[in-house]
Amino acid sequence: MSLVSNRDILCTVIDKLLVSQWSDIFTLSLVSTTLREITAPLLFKHVKNRRNWRTTSTNPPIGEVWPATIWKYIARVDVYDRLSPMWPVGDVDFGPLALTLPQLQALRHVCFELEGSPPNILLSAIASARYLNCLEFKNARFDGPSVVQHFSHMPLESLKISIGHIRDENIDVEQEEANVAEILTVLAEQLVHLEISGDLVPFRVLRDAQWPNLLTLLYTDHVPFGDIIPLPAVTSRMPRLQTLGYNFAAAARWYKPGFTFCPKHAVLSPLLSDTQPHLQVLTMSNIVSDDTIFDQLPPGLRVLRVLALRDDLRYSAGENKTMPFYPYFPITHRDAYRILDKASQLHHLVELAITLEDCPSPNLMSAVAQSCPGLCILELTQGRYDLNEEESPYTIQSLAQPLMAMKSLHDLRITVWFGEQSAGVRTHATNPEVKIQIEAAAQVFAEILPQLATISFSFTNLTRYDNTCHPLTWYHVIVRDRLEGCAPVTQFDGYREYYSHT
Repeated sequence: MSLVSNRDILCTVIDKLLVSQWSDIFTLSLVSTTLREITAPLLFKHVKNRRNWRTTSTNPPIGEVWPATIWKYIARVDVYDRLSPMWPVGDVDFGPLALTLPQLQALRHVCFELEGSPPNILLSAIASARYLNCLEFKNARFDGPSVVQHFSHMPLESLKISIGHIRDENIDVEQEEANVAEILTVLAEQLVHLEISGDLVPFRVLRDAQWPNLLTLLYTDHVPFGDIIPLPAVTSRMPRLQTLGYNFAAAARWYKPGFTFCPKHAVLSPLLSDTQPHLQVLTMSNIVSDDTIFDQLPPGLRVLRVLALRDDLRYSAGENKTMPFYPYFPITHRDAYRILDKASQLHHLVELAITLEDCPSPNLMSAVAQSCPGLCILELTQGRYDLNEEESPYTIQSLAQPLMAMKSLHDLRITVWFGEQSAGVRTHATNPEVKIQIEAAAQVFAEILPQLATISFSFTNLTRYDNTCHPLTWYHVIVRDRLEGCAPVTQFDGYREYYSHT
């Protein structure tokens, strides 16, 4: 075997180890020069300004800058002002980091996760990073003085801004909206990818700017306050748009009625199929049944997701409880048939996802197979599955058999009722019988649908399996390569994020 092949194999093995055995790679890197050359770029391409492990060093656990010998590998930097979400905000000296950032020649992506507004010293440093193309803000806050002067010098192609699970009630919302609007206006003509919180940006800001290069627009968090502008009008100045997501979650902090993003009688509003003829991916969340978006789908659409996203248990600062109200609109079976009727006219469609009020029925599965026989990925889920305590009224065979004609289907995500999820009172464990039933169901699907490579089932997230607060997750199963004359082998492959909305 050649040295090149050996290096290829080593890279593959080490890349897998990085997922679960990160610290062991340090020991492995000491074995030989070849292993050091392979591991260093993998270990140090993504770094943070805080340590995740204990050390005898007298240096502070946050704010320390990395040795200059690894700078050439650093492609992404995550910036924090606390050791973990449970720790108080620290008095971090960002000066050393600000001096270092412009010297990282491989730096492409910086992500802020701070309690307050991003410091000017860091924004100024980022503006001097020559090759930076992606800037991300989590738990964003922009209600201080304007910072647009820094953004005007950044060569960004991608910008992501989202709010956190806890927002300070003293935020000056009007000032924050004005500052974010300034930033977007300055960057609009150069951005290729924009992921932006609806809590920060009204529809009119996106409508009024020119976006000649934008390929991806993802609206997240909550529906913006103010006028609801028809979706085609919002995107009318985005001529190259290929991916569009109105990924609005149910707003737990206040109750809102349903929103119609494409009303029936919108005055002088163009059709989405006219304004976005090149659109390939469309995601809509929490839309109501009288929305006409499905009557104006671009014919080249390849991915259609109609979801009902929920907040990940957001809290209001100063209150020790979760807000209970949800403007939450999963799709009825009646509306699902309407969506399938429209989807049948999309001859390039390869992925379809629908969040339902109820669990999918054999009749609905049959309608999917008849309307969209060329699908590669199918997701049919119940939005409130975590509240379910019933056994499925349908057999697994009756759900799988209608899909036999879908020869290209390789990824199936589905809700099946498996009864009570919890193992009992005063426990966060999952009823072991549920996992046994899921594994048996996966085996049935794999035997009836030999084309499947993965199967995922809705699963109640009692112990926060995916390390999030979301009450649902996917129980992910892979189907191993079949041996001739033998039954397929299914294997649990971990938990996954429940919503496929990115």
